[in-house]
Amino acid sequence: MEKNLIVFGCTVVYIIATTLVGMWSVRQTKDTASFMTAKHQLGAWVVGILLMSEFIGPGSTVGTAQGAFEKGLSVAWNSSTLAIGYWPPK
Repeated sequence: MEKNLIVFGCTVVYIIATTLVGMWSVRQTKDTASFMTAKHQLGAWVVGILLMSEFIGPGSTVGTAQGAFEKGLSVAWNSSTLAIGYWPPK
């Protein structure tokens, strides 16, 4: 029962935090163009990290966890090699 309360509490805190961030971002956005381009304030590193998280996220949470359970921890190299592949060239 106590574990369920912890999970429920974390979920509620997460929902409240994302709602507050969303409300703050709506106030910062003045028009559609600035919303779609983030007012051209995102650097290459931020965009790269966002792209990497979109690509690695589902694989590392679902696929790697299942693979590690079935074949051992060496399956985690999947996420490591993907992260190296996203390293930006100089």
